[in-house]
Amino acid sequence: MPTMTDDQAQEFLAAPRIGVLSIARVDLEQRTAPLSIPIWYEYAPGGDLSIVTPVDSFKATVLRAAGRATLLVEESVPRIRYVSVECELADELPPDPAHTRAMASRYLPQDQIEQFLANVPIEGRFVLRPVRWRSADLG
Repeated sequence: MPTMTDDQAQEFLAAPRIGVLSIARVDLEQRTAPLSIPIWYEYAPGGDLSIVTPVDSFKATVLRAAGRATLLVEESVPRIRYVSVECELADELPPDPAHTRAMASRYLPQDQIEQFLANVPIEGRFVLRPVRWRSADLG
């Protein structure tokens, strides 16, 4: 299967796409499936990924317990391409309205940001350090 170069994969991931974050659920009492959830993210080539989420959310709790996650970002138009990056949880920054505003500004039109911010809690920023990349470009 054709893959992207490292630079192509990082540029692909840097664009504002919706990702799917998958986190193994650490539960010694029963077998559980991973948590997989659509998510906004931020990434600049060569750096760490970051996501924002309420610090008391189920997603944050599962991420802290696992200490790692995988982010998958794909597109099917104009051609099928994807990047999957396995990450370690590198840092958790306390809730700050600036985190939520920055992420909303990446994904929403300017005229929708204030309404969005009025309806979401202040979120913490979770920093994810890439450790393994996988990609495909079926174009």
